[in-house]
Amino acid sequence: MQFQRVHVIGGGGSGKTTLARRLASDTGLPLYELDTGVVLDPQEPSWIAEGVFLWEIEPVLDRADVIVWMDLPRRAAFRRMVTRHIKLTFLRRNPHPGFRKMLRFVWGQREYYTAPAREPTGPTDWDALTRALTAELLGPRRAKVVHLRTPRAVRRWLTSGIHAIR
Repeated sequence: MQFQRVHVIGGGGSGKTTLARRLASDTGLPLYELDTGVVLDPQEPSWIAEGVFLWEIEPVLDRADVIVWMDLPRRAAFRRMVTRHIKLTFLRRNPHPGFRKMLRFVWGQREYYTAPAREPTGPTDWDALTRALTAELLGPRRAKVVHLRTPRAVRRWLTSGIHAIR
């Protein structure tokens, strides 16, 4: 199945940006990295969007042909966060330098996996970004969700032909 609108969602360190960039490169579709403040008009005919944000994301989820949920285990996401921080620090391109900042960020991300679902009060309600709310929002759209739970599942999905859903 050919798709024109893809949304990649998941917690910090799950690989959203990496996967979305790969999909954009492979398909030639425009990429919208929502975590950087880029605004996407879901009515655009084709796009790949990625981000963790759940505030007013329903129009994007509804319009997407496929939603890729990067739902990797906490240990894999934490390892990726630390590795990315160290790599960017050595390259002198880390926008958030400092070991303590990295530890606070990683420690704060544990809430994504454990906190219950609740409606966000606004776009900067970081505590509402939870796995539980993501699952709740994706539930009614499950027919178009590709739920990837391991790095191996991500690789397998990519190599199976990115136009194949499920």
